[in-house]
Amino acid sequence: MYTSNAPLITVILTAYNRRRYLEEAINSALNQTLSKEFYEVIVIKNFEWEHDDHYRNLGVKIINVEEPSLGKKVYLALKKSRGEIITLLNDDDLYSRERLSVVKESFGKYPNLALYHNESSWIDENGKPLKRKTKFFEHHLTRTIYISNPRKYTQSIKLFVSGRHSDSALAFRKGFIQADLHHLANCYLSIDVLLFDLALTSNFGILYDNRRLTYLRLNRGSVTNTPGVNPKFKLSELEILSALTKKNWSLFDIVSTEIARLKINLISAGYINGRITVKDFFSSLLKFALWPDKESTNTLFYSILCLVLPKVAKVVYKNRNILPLLLITSSKS
Repeated sequence: MYTSNAPLITVILTAYNRRRYLEEAINSALNQTLSKEFYEVIVIKNFEWEHDDHYRNLGVKIINVEEPSLGKKVYLALKKSRGEIITLLNDDDLYSRERLSVVKESFGKYPNLALYHNESSWIDENGKPLKRKTKFFEHHLTRTIYISNPRKYTQSIKLFVSGRHSDSALAFRKGFIQADLHHLANCYLSIDVLLFDLALTSNFGILYDNRRLTYLRLNRGSVTNTPGVNPKFKLSELEILSALTKKNWSLFDIVSTEIARLKINLISAGYINGRITVKDFFSSLLKFALWPDKESTNTLFYSILCLVLPKVAKVVYKNRNILPLLLITSSKS
């Protein structure tokens, strides 16, 4: 039975407009080795679905709300959740059968643990394995690492937080974010970035698990892989990150690469005016040095233009479709 030493888990599965993978995603959350007495599943989406009643009969909470913001959907689902531990799942991703058992075990082992992140495997649109590597773990993490007080080890974990994470590989203790729920409600896309930033300035622990317990689907319909995402999403992210760094200056050096990337994107796209700073440029250079992939290469290219020739950067960005190698893209978060 449920006890204080075995926290109840809530899985929050989010979907927006897309039905194609939803059934498979829900089933992966239901077909766990962990007994169902220890967890609940909440699905929050913006559409009625022919399978809603079927899953309600299986004990799944279905919330239908017209809300495009990912953070706001998670916020609303949190209000309906019973779990002490919250774990997220995007509608196109999947859990391995043992993931929730590992999450429960991890939070039970470390009472001060606030944020958990596991390694992932990539699958294609049809669910077939891809050979794409997750550089975040392939190059820097060969074992599970627990950091009991991130405030004392910010320098040593920069390599971890400079990489991109995935919502579907995250789990967090609900109480840890209670004071910052307003930030979550205003976060359109990058919940992973927000949660890590909050954890890094907390007195709680972070666990990096090198086990592959999540399947991330690489597909054309992914929100974070779609070029031309509504600029208010990116502006919202920038405002949240800026607010957090003003509140916790120790955080600035850690999230500066993310802030720089957003500023460079927004200036290049013409959504905000002005030049980036030299610090922004060196932040993008650091990201490129650590992870020389397409995203960091493009960001570095645009950072140079934004620093010296911002008007040219806008022209190049405007014509990016005929310059595919220079297109700023976002990797799957």
